[in-house]
Amino acid sequence: MCVIIDANLAAKVFGRTTSAAFRPIFDWLEHDGRLVYGGRLSEELERVHAAARYLLELRRQSRAKTYPADQLEAEEAAVRERCRSDDPHVIALARLSGARTLVTADRELMDDFRNRQLVPSPRGRIYDRPEHEHLLVHTRGCPGPPGGHRRPRAPRR
Repeated sequence: MCVIIDANLAAKVFGRTTSAAFRPIFDWLEHDGRLVYGGRLSEELERVHAAARYLLELRRQSRAKTYPADQLEAEEAAVRERCRSDDPHVIALARLSGARTLVTADRELMDDFRNRQLVPSPRGRIYDRPEHEHLLVHTRGCPGPPGGHRRPRAPRR
């Protein structure tokens, strides 16, 4: 599955020393993961220096897909009034891209992302700790990069 990384955790994922909690995301992106971003989220991520450098490298490797701002703005307008968070651009990106895994620490955005009226089937899921590594898989809605393989699911405990 493609992942969306909110700017509030970008430094922990892409910083000089990746936080242990987010190391599985960094490793997944290094091997066969895919990141989606665009519009206002692009602007927010570009302000995080480590993220800006890493996004450039992910694009070169076809592991990051950027969505045009005009497409996202139209989708954002459709959901803005229904969002509790101040991040309708992230919801718009999920709807447009098919990505259903979000990395964020924003509680209101988490609620919006799990709201089936905002993010329809399949349901949005939140990665906020290493135990959520099982969420890092590819689906038809958001396939991996060319030549990527499907990551095996971790056994449930």
